[in-house]
Amino acid sequence: MAYKKFKSLQSEYDELINSERSNEQAIDLLKHQINEIDEADIKEDEEEELYKRYQVSRNSKSLLEASSKIISELHGEEHSVIDQLMQLMRSFKELEKFDSSATRYTEKFENALVEIQELQNQLETYTGSIEMEPSRIEEIECRVDLIETLKRKYGNSLGEVLGFRKSAHEKLNKNENRHEELKRLETEIEEAQSEMLKISEKITKKRIIASPKLANLVTNELKDLGFKKSIFEISLEKKEKPTSMGTESIEFLFAPNPGEPSKALRSIASSGEMSRVMLALKSTLAGEDAIPVLVFDEIDANVGGAIAQSVGIKMASLGKSHQVISISHLPQVASLSKSHYVVKKEFTDGGRTRSEIMKVDGKERVAEIARMLGGEKKSAQQHAHSLMQTAA
Repeated sequence: MAYKKFKSLQSEYDELINSERSNEQAIDLLKHQINEIDEADIKEDEEEELYKRYQVSRNSKSLLEASSKIISELHGEEHSVIDQLMQLMRSFKELEKFDSSATRYTEKFENALVEIQELQNQLETYTGSIEMEPSRIEEIECRVDLIETLKRKYGNSLGEVLGFRKSAHEKLNKNENRHEELKRLETEIEEAQSEMLKISEKITKKRIIASPKLANLVTNELKDLGFKKSIFEISLEKKEKPTSMGTESIEFLFAPNPGEPSKALRSIASSGEMSRVMLALKSTLAGEDAIPVLVFDEIDANVGGAIAQSVGIKMASLGKSHQVISISHLPQVASLSKSHYVVKKEFTDGGRTRSEIMKVDGKERVAEIARMLGGEKKSAQQHAHSLMQTAA
C-alpha cells in the first residue's frame, strides 16, 4: 500500500510537471467551455418543457383554427350548441310545472350546461394563449438548437452538460493553482516515500534473517530428493529504486553437485532438476504458499528407487494443501496419487497422431502401475499391489 500510494502521487506530480507547456492552452479551453455553458443559463429540467412549447408554437396555426372552431360551434353563431341547450333548459322548466318530481332531471341538465359553459371559457383562455408570433417560434427554435449544440459537445443530456461544467471548473481550479498543487504533492510524496522506506527496511531485515534459514530448510529437503551435497542459496541484491517487492532483488542460487559454482535457479537447463528444487521449496513453504495449483513436469527424471519414493511422498504431502499435478514415469510416484490418468498416443487412419487421456481405477490402475514397473508378470502385479497398499 505504501509503494502504491507513493507511485500514484509521483505519477500525479509528473503529469502536472509535464503539462506545463500546454497549461495555458488548457486553461483557455476550460474557461471557454465553462463560459459557453454559463451563458446558456441552462436548467437540468427545462428541456422537456421547452420541447412541449416548441411543438405547440410550431403548430399554433392549426391549434388556433381548431380551438376557434370549437368555440364558434359552442356559442358563436345562431343555433349554436349552447343556444340549443338553453332552449332545452326552458323545456325542462315547463316539465317541472306539470310534475315536480322532474326537478331532479332539470338539476342534472343544468349542471351539465354549467360544465359546458365553463369548458367554453377555458377554451377561450387557451386560444388566447396560443402564440402566433414568428419571432417567438424562432426564439424557441434557437433555444432548442443551443441545447442540442451543448449536448453534442458536452453530454447526452443537460444533466451531463452541467456535470461536465462542474468537472471543467475543478480542472480549472487545479490548473490555476498549480504551484500550490505541486507543493502539496511534493509534501505528500516525501511523506509517502519516508513511510515506504521504513517498511522496506523492515522487510529487508526480515529477509536477511529468513533467507539463510529458508536456504537450510530447502537444502535438507533436497537431500531426500537425491541432491545429497547440493548447495541452495538465496542472494539479496540492493536495487537503485524501490519496487512493490521492496528495495532488493531476490535470486535463488543452486549448485546440484559439489565443486560446481552456484547458478541462478532460472538458468538451470534440466527440467527434472528444476522441478525437484521447486518441490523442495514448495514443501518447505507449504503452510505459507497461496498458489493453489502446482504442476511438476517429469520431476522424477534420472531418479529411481528410494529417491523416487521420497519424491512421491513429498508430493502427496504437498497435495494435502494444494492441487498437485505431476507428469511422471515412475510407479513409486504414480502409486501415491489420489487420481491417476494415463496419456496415450494413437495413429489415425489419416496418418495423424492423436493424444488421449483417460482415468484409471481399480484393476486398470494396478495393471498400469505394473506396466510402469516393467511388465505384466505376476511379480510386477504383486509389486504394484504392494506400492498401492503402502500409499493407502
